[in-house]
Amino acid sequence: LVQALFGSFLLLQSFRLHYFGSFALILPLCRLIVDARELRPGLFASWPRRLAIGTLLVVPLLPSLLHLLYVYPIGTAREYNMLRPVYAALAAACRDAPGIVLAGHNSGHPIPYHSECSVIADNFITTPQHVEKVRLAEALIGGSAAEVLRQAPYVRYILVNRGDDVLDHTRLCGLECPENAGLRRELLAEGRAAPDGLRLLSEFHVRRAGRSEPFARLFEVVAPESASR
Repeated sequence: LVQALFGSFLLLQSFRLHYFGSFALILPLCRLIVDARELRPGLFASWPRRLAIGTLLVVPLLPSLLHLLYVYPIGTAREYNMLRPVYAALAAACRDAPGIVLAGHNSGHPIPYHSECSVIADNFITTPQHVEKVRLAEALIGGSAAEVLRQAPYVRYILVNRGDDVLDHTRLCGLECPENAGLRRELLAEGRAAPDGLRLLSEFHVRRAGRSEPFARLFEVVAPESASR
């Protein structure tokens, strides 16, 4: 009972903790069956009765089986799949020159997974320090490239991707969407050269409304005189 209660609490706090709490959804049912066999043994006296009771217990679970027919994208995120080519380019760069990557905290886990580089923040936020790092990354991304170079000289790479949902074809604001303010709008703008001190390493485009739009770009922080090489 104690394990079921604590497991249920953890499960309700976050679905990612299901391995602590999913058993709590099964144990009470098993206990109910054991108690029923002791109190009313006649219910389980024959195979037809056992089959009928088993069917009644399984029927409520059938809707969840429909999820087995759904093919989830790799990483269960469409954004991750679109960023994989950029992660591959980052991995190649980090093999030769590892460093810290400035990116959104949703990329905080994929970047170390795909490369030898580290990040400022990720989305596993459990301590005040994690919150502080997320706010720092968001503040840097909300600023300009010049501010990043001045305020965060330890950054070796910058990975920016669209903050709006590019798969939502009803929103046509593009880079003018408020989610793209700051570094995203500056570095993802078409026809604009990389700011002084940055060198473009990789980019990925998506097609929307019949035209190609930038979705993500990866830059390396270099000396100003090396940026054009």
